[in-house]
Amino acid sequence: MKNLTKKLQKILMLAAAILFCVSLRTNVTFAQMNCFGKIEDSGVFLYSFPNEDSILFEIPLSYFVQIGQPSGSYFKASYNGVSGYVKKEDVVLMNGTPQNAYYKHEFSVIYPNLYEEANSSSLVLTDKLNKNVSLDYCGIKSGEYFTEDNCTWYYVKAEVDGKALEGYVFSQFIYNNPLKNFQLNSERFDIVSEEMLFAAQTNQFQALSTGTKILLVFAIAIPSVLILYFLIKPSKIMQLSKAKQKSLKRSKKKIRHGDYFEFDENEL
Repeated sequence: MKNLTKKLQKILMLAAAILFCVSLRTNVTFAQMNCFGKIEDSGVFLYSFPNEDSILFEIPLSYFVQIGQPSGSYFKASYNGVSGYVKKEDVVLMNGTPQNAYYKHEFSVIYPNLYEEANSSSLVLTDKLNKNVSLDYCGIKSGEYFTEDNCTWYYVKAEVDGKALEGYVFSQFIYNNPLKNFQLNSERFDIVSEEMLFAAQTNQFQALSTGTKILLVFAIAIPSVLILYFLIKPSKIMQLSKAKQKSLKRSKKKIRHGDYFEFDENEL
């Protein structure tokens, strides 16, 4: 039984690995579509979750987010490596790869704290920011009034002690303000609808060779069958094992015939 359990674990691990590879294949196919959503209005946000109460930051006007799968009235999206969601109505879907999809600006701060939220009472992710630590600007968010007349925070990416961090710094505690010489992105591509976008994804699968399609189907089907088989088989083995044990017990019983006992020949 122990050997069976180990074998089942190996099969499950192999199945998980195959399904993971298939998942990667799907994601790569989607990424190869090069579909980005352009931000053509101010006040467009990247959200942590597909709801309005989870704002991460306002995406810089005229730049792009890479579009992922739909989720209700939102798209999964990525801006400069930060994953989240955008409202479908807030982006213009375009089929192309921008040379400057994200607003690139590095700066440093005079105040060492990086916060989890846009307020000073939230978790401090690090207190090691200084003018030698370069911050990668992502966007802005209104938060706590750190001073009487300013509640603007910057969402940034940083690397501190070899660890990648994302969080908020207060906008006044900085060198080289990223918005001082902000430049718009004039890149544009063919506009596509959501229907066209996912039709293109389907067409990419259909464009695969027959051999590749068969391989993908088997990669999904075979692990599923094996998992089902090995989930059912142990119970059958247990039933057979119990039946065999009962049979052995019966065969070992002494059978009396008059004045003598008869033994099972297998015991002799």
